[in-house]
Amino acid sequence: MKKKHCLLFALSCLSMHSFAQKGYTEKQLSRKPVWTDMMKDTSANFFEVEKAYKTYWANHELPDEEAEGKNKEPEQKLSRRERKEQQAVMELSLDVKRYQMWRESVLPWVQDNGRIRPQAERLAIWKAQQTNITK
Repeated sequence: MKKKHCLLFALSCLSMHSFAQKGYTEKQLSRKPVWTDMMKDTSANFFEVEKAYKTYWANHELPDEEAEGKNKEPEQKLSRRERKEQQAVMELSLDVKRYQMWRESVLPWVQDNGRIRPQAERLAIWKAQQTNITK
């Protein structure tokens, strides 16, 4: 049973690593918000996520924060297509906020090569700092 779990864990790690290594073309980055998935990948390179985010928004208009959550017309007057489009804009607006929060939280942990220190390394650094403070 342990071998089965180890194999599944190894395969999941390999698939996550291959996702992080997947090269996107400029065309793909400009058409789809792949940065939303890249942020969720713990092995993603910070600079690649930044590039994906900037490339996407170079070809799209950022959602208006003030209009977020406010309907210009009552729900009843919107067609199904218009409601769907409005929902997509709201989701993208939330993704932008998630990106901004993600960026702020990982920025201190980004190394020169773009690698983001994993949680275990962050904790070890924090513990070492706490030990130095108490001495």
